Amino acid sequence: MARGIEAHFLPIITNNPSPVVIPQNQNGRTFKVRTNVLQSLPKYKGLPTEEPYFHLEAYDSICNTIRGQGFSPDEVKLVLFQFSLEDKAKRWFYTLPSALIYTWAEMQQRFLEEFYMAQKTNDAR
Repeated sequence: MARGIEAHFLPIITNNPSPVVIPQNQNGRTFKVRTNVLQSLPKYKGLPTEEPYFHLEAYDSICNTIRGQGFSPDEVKLVLFQFSLEDKAKRWFYTLPSALIYTWAEMQQRFLEEFYMAQKTNDAR
């Protein structure tokens, strides 16, 4: 263990708990994710050219094919969503306060508030 001035130059280990509260199954089972499931998820980077509604639709269609070991489809979507994010979108996710999101509807709302630009609505008109 470093002491004195050396301690000020060491990196600090931080623990940033997830903003998503993982649902617990009635039987006490936790959600287990397989690697092939993660690889099949569509990716969203948070670029201005990306369409967040399209990402949610593509994500929804993939997640509806995944069986969640006794978890509801919305719980599966909530647990896996962070794995569909990359780059700017992943950084945004990790800035959310811990234990903030309990439902898939809340996650969608936060995501759209961050990435759906008002300009897109104006362009559509």
